[in-house]
Amino acid sequence: MAEQHVATFSNKPISAKQKDKDFEEHSGTYKAFLQLVKWGIIANVIILAVLYFLFIF
Repeated sequence: MAEQHVATFSNKPISAKQKDKDFEEHSGTYKAFLQLVKWGIIANVIILAVLYFLFIF
């Protein structure tokens, strides 16, 4: 379904090279998002552990 909704600023058809470049950008963004989520979870675990030791002990 997403393949049917491609925004372009030209009436020319999209080439396979352009599609490959778009997919590379999408993959890079997705990898960056996963890294952000991973480090966010790690930071939250560390913060919760520090707060636990500060208030419990």
